[in-house]
Amino acid sequence: MDFYGYVTFGIAVAGFTMSLGTWLRSLWRSREKFAVSAIDYGEHLNTMQLLISITNFSDNVLVITSISCRGRTCELEPKLIRGDPKSPKAETPRFPVTIPAQNSENLYLEFVNLRHIGLTAGEALTLEVQTIRKQVRKTVLLGNKLHYLNTRVQSQTYRQSQKA
Repeated sequence: MDFYGYVTFGIAVAGFTMSLGTWLRSLWRSREKFAVSAIDYGEHLNTMQLLISITNFSDNVLVITSISCRGRTCELEPKLIRGDPKSPKAETPRFPVTIPAQNSENLYLEFVNLRHIGLTAGEALTLEVQTIRKQVRKTVLLGNKLHYLNTRVQSQTYRQSQKA
């Protein structure tokens, strides 16, 4: 091989290496990567209510088909969150939930027919998130109650703001 043959071969190898690197990088960035955090939580009779935030870190759309906790799947059809009947109404989401790439969404979840709920600040709660690709376990740490869910405090604040 002459000098130009070696140069051509070197350029071909460099081009192949860059193409392979680009392909691996796109594969890595498109993997399913998301985080779940608890904003608020509550209990109503034998029902556990959660307000969670899901952040999608991948370059693809994240599609969640269901979320389970303590062996129960959350309500999959939209319905009003239980609580003070006079409070402003928030609905649970319709599944599947689609979260755009590099975006975040807040979801009200309701898990019915649970025994011994007993949620407390500082408790670690494990959620099983089923996406269209796989099932992932995410642990969220419960903080202090913020009263975003339909509580008497929230409805009183809402009614006072409507009077002003």
